Amino acid sequence: MQISSKKRFFKRIGKFILVPFSFFMISYLFVFLLITPIIGFIGGSLDIFLLAKPPVFDSAVKLDANLIETNDTATEIKSSEIDYPSIGEQYGEIVISDLSIQVPVFFGDTPEILRYGAGQYTGSVFIGEKGTTIIGDHNGNQFGKLLTAESGMIVEVSTTYAKYQYKIIAKVIRNENDALVGELLKQRQASILLLYTCYPVDSLGLTDDRIFVTCEYLSGPLINEEE
Repeated sequence: MQISSKKRFFKRIGKFILVPFSFFMISYLFVFLLITPIIGFIGGSLDIFLLAKPPVFDSAVKLDANLIETNDTATEIKSSEIDYPSIGEQYGEIVISDLSIQVPVFFGDTPEILRYGAGQYTGSVFIGEKGTTIIGDHNGNQFGKLLTAESGMIVEVSTTYAKYQYKIIAKVIRNENDALVGELLKQRQASILLLYTCYPVDSLGLTDDRIFVTCEYLSGPLINEEE
């Protein structure tokens, strides 16, 4: 009789405690999975909304650069002859005629800088140096047109020290943390330009995927970092 009473006791515990608790946990998990994307969307949209007020840069920062618009016949330029930009300073312009893209390029890629145009990742080399230059812009701006980029299209880059031409050789859609970026950052054999923007291009807020467009160097004076 005593054993039978213990069994009934544990059955009651399972019925009145464990079952409701299990139901609660399953319901909580379902709600969590349901609202997580919504929270991400609202958060990303809020980030964009908070940038509605134009940023205020230091008064010493230039928003208009004197760009070189003509092709230079020289094959090399000394690093010591270049007045390198500071964070938030425009030092270039990218034109992709086939995509109707014409956007200013700033040094740095903070959200405030990207309100004005495309921004260069400060951990990458400058345009014209051997290595990979990484430049990004919001998908709601002109870089959203990179979705239709094709191999062979010409990318013209005017800077404050020279004018360059690159050619698109690849377009891929990858996660923002894909190994592609790290691999390109390590290489120092060739001058490569990597353009990117968020994907899907019609999305609002922040996304995890990116369109990466790889461009190879065609012309313009390469920077001699030894002089």
